[in-house]
Amino acid sequence: MSTESFDKDNDYTLVQNTNYISTNTHNRSIARIFNFKAAQVTTVVREWISGSAGNTIHSQLDVRNFSEIDSKDEIRDMHKKLLSIGGKPPAIDDILPQSAAKPRVAVLGGK
Repeated sequence: MSTESFDKDNDYTLVQNTNYISTNTHNRSIARIFNFKAAQVTTVVREWISGSAGNTIHSQLDVRNFSEIDSKDEIRDMHKKLLSIGGKPPAIDDILPQSAAKPRVAVLGGK
């Protein structure tokens, strides 16, 4: 089972939190932090495992520039989400190159 929430960290940063509860002894959370001022997404994965020997916590961190992310649709969606909850990020056209900022439109029957 998982739960997802979105939080505005500041005017230009959106945090997407997803928590997974596998069992009573194993939980995982993923936080994706979209910083539109820095044009970066940071992913933090934390895993908690409880056992007879005690608790173990594993963490991983990954930072990517928006230019390194293949799917610009996700960046556009998160930008819209931040706007919808009161954020004031830079305009999407200022963040993404013009060729990536707008979805491609296929022309049927075009040459």
